[in-house]
Amino acid sequence: MKKSSFKKLLCLLVLTPFIFTSCGSDDDNNNQTTQNMLNYNGEEFEINSVFTEYYGETSPGVYNSDLNITDAVVTSTNGYPSSTSSDFYVIYLEAFSNTPDGLAPGTYNYLSEDNPETAFTFDYGDIAFGLDSDMIEEFDDYIEISSGSLTISGDNTFELDFNGVDQTNNSFSGHYEGTLMNFDATGDMYLRTAPANSLKRSKK
Repeated sequence: MKKSSFKKLLCLLVLTPFIFTSCGSDDDNNNQTTQNMLNYNGEEFEINSVFTEYYGETSPGVYNSDLNITDAVVTSTNGYPSSTSSDFYVIYLEAFSNTPDGLAPGTYNYLSEDNPETAFTFDYGDIAFGLDSDMIEEFDDYIEISSGSLTISGDNTFELDFNGVDQTNNSFSGHYEGTLMNFDATGDMYLRTAPANSLKRSKK
């Protein structure tokens, strides 16, 4: 074998492990990609923001946080959730936990309002599409949720998986992994008139 051919073969053998290692890393990264998506009646929508409004202890050992899931881009304005997005959807769930620190990790199942407020349940929920921030309170086409569950997990990153059926018999499910915004609704300030573009809703 000529020396030049031998050198080419040796270089190829040295570089081959690096090529396979690089390809393997790319595949691993692709497999780790998580989409924050809502599937509603077979149609997919992005989830851009998830936030809670914490109302405190509503019965002994039970604490209420209203969970909101939306494709609107939500920010904080004077302590209120707000957005300049338009034509967005919101899934709204009145959930109950066993801690004053917000929604604890675990699975929360739908339990109708006919039952006492119980930790790790939600007793009311609705979903609406085509919203703008200036019509949150006046909107009349909220579709109530009739069954479902949500699971909260994650140590350093908030993770949410949820599913359910609404009163029009449309099913929905989704996954979100990212930032959870928390708004304190226990003080008198939160009961006052909200600033423009607020996504605050009055309690049902």
